[in-house]
Amino acid sequence: MRSRAIINTALMFLVICLSTHHLYAHKVTLFAWVENGMIVTESYFSDGKMVQNGSISVFDSEETLLVTGQTDSDGMFSFPIPPRDDLTIILDASAGHRAVFKLDKEELGEHTSPSASQRTENRKNGVSIIKVFVGIACIFGLMGIAMHVYRRKKK
Repeated sequence: MRSRAIINTALMFLVICLSTHHLYAHKVTLFAWVENGMIVTESYFSDGKMVQNGSISVFDSEETLLVTGQTDSDGMFSFPIPPRDDLTIILDASAGHRAVFKLDKEELGEHTSPSASQRTENRKNGVSIIKVFVGIACIFGLMGIAMHVYRRKKK
């Protein structure tokens, strides 16, 4: 009877684990850089999908709202560099997803931008199906060890 309870608990845990991996599929990331007198932002979910129509708000160090706007279909938004001050850029994406990126005033003088390959690499470092399966396999392994220890104690 106890083994049936353990199996039912394990199955319930498995169902919960398999249903929650979708929660991490839409973690949102905001990346910003200075390019040709403009601040350019790129926003994307961990699966690589670009944030479309995400709300961008830019604040200075005194939390004064300087700029607002929305990301385009490619997840991009740009605006002229405001007066030299530390900036906080906040992205509000769909369903309450939120990301924050801080730019120091020293970075605002730089006119270097990441290459397209660097930005693509950042998007690809999200959650992959392999990571999900490895996580689930670890859980099963730990459960197997726990069941083995439980059975040995029972004998």
